[in-house]
Amino acid sequence: MNATSPKSSLVKLGLHTNKQKTLKVMVLGQSGVGKTAMVVRFITRRFIGEYDPNLEKIYTCQTTLDKEQIQFDILDATGQLQELDGVSLESNIRWADAFLLMYSITDKCSFDECSRLKFLINYNKRRRKLGSASKEYALDIPVILVGNKTDQPGDRMVSLEEGQRRFRELSCACFHEISVRESVDQFPSHGTL
Repeated sequence: MNATSPKSSLVKLGLHTNKQKTLKVMVLGQSGVGKTAMVVRFITRRFIGEYDPNLEKIYTCQTTLDKEQIQFDILDATGQLQELDGVSLESNIRWADAFLLMYSITDKCSFDECSRLKFLINYNKRRRKLGSASKEYALDIPVILVGNKTDQPGDRMVSLEEGQRRFRELSCACFHEISVRESVDQFPSHGTL
């Protein structure tokens, strides 16, 4: 696991500047990896395990980050990405300032899906910034790779080393393995981030 906390990851990404008052974050991953549970846990510090995987919702919360008030608009994308038409997905990607790619350590397919999603992020962000086809621009897109369900070690299909390797291959800003179900301390309340 990377030694940084989710809080320091946001600071490291430079998302605390005076220019940034609202941060639009898109959470992507296959159905059932824990995206909605993580967003709700971040905002409320409560774990709720059952959600409708077909709902797409924007959650809004205020927090203090580096002594500055920031509003997070968090788009929890539907897990049924194959059913989402390409125009909607592209529009959502263009809307976001930062991304969280989530997979389950107990599901190799969800892990592999993160590569495709990172490609779509890079492709759509490059299209938006005309004339920038360099790989360096992809590094400017803040993307955090998160492996969830560390509370199920007996069902692990994706090793910590594979997650770390994928984070480097995809040029993500940072990598974390978490348990949304058990690790309350990994989710600072939105008022004390």
